[in-house]
Amino acid sequence: MVMAAAVLVRRHRAIGLRWPMPTLRERLADFFIPLAVIAVPVALVAGVILVTVTAGRPTWGLFAPTRLQALDVAAFYQGQATLEPDEAVLVVFFETWCGPCRAEAPHVQRLADTFGPKGLEVVAVTAQSGSSEADVRRWIRSTGWTVPVARDGGLRRQIGGSGVPYAAVIVDQRVVWQGHPGLLSDRLVASLLTPEA
Repeated sequence: MVMAAAVLVRRHRAIGLRWPMPTLRERLADFFIPLAVIAVPVALVAGVILVTVTAGRPTWGLFAPTRLQALDVAAFYQGQATLEPDEAVLVVFFETWCGPCRAEAPHVQRLADTFGPKGLEVVAVTAQSGSSEADVRRWIRSTGWTVPVARDGGLRRQIGGSGVPYAAVIVDQRVVWQGHPGLLSDRLVASLLTPEA
């Protein structure tokens, strides 16, 4: 019996198998570590490719529209907003059930307070997926938002992107930046609003 086990171990080693058989943890490590070594550089290269430059400003996403004619919203819950030439608009997509959206709400209001006087209009848009109109009105009260809040009528489809929270800066009816609203620092917003020399 011992001799048969020794022969089996030698045969396994000869063809590259380990003895005793690897644990599930070792098998997973053997699979995921090489995968990570390949996937991380590929993801970084893909991220660099997705960042394109439009008019000297970063634009996230290859399929961002070149020009928007209007804010395609179904209805406003609070305030009103339009998209006019030579105007800057920050559109923030959110949902009432979204924890990260709630965490970003004070930042969005602060951007409106800081850059509103400098010409940036902030508009919050919800698809109202999984929530009612009453939920949206409660959200507005609980966050203290003073920005216009609207129900999406096709704007998200025009701008692109996925997930919430998601934001897009539109200057002169062109999308000049898209991404997570938490990435919008004062410096970045100021650079997006500054006309090119």
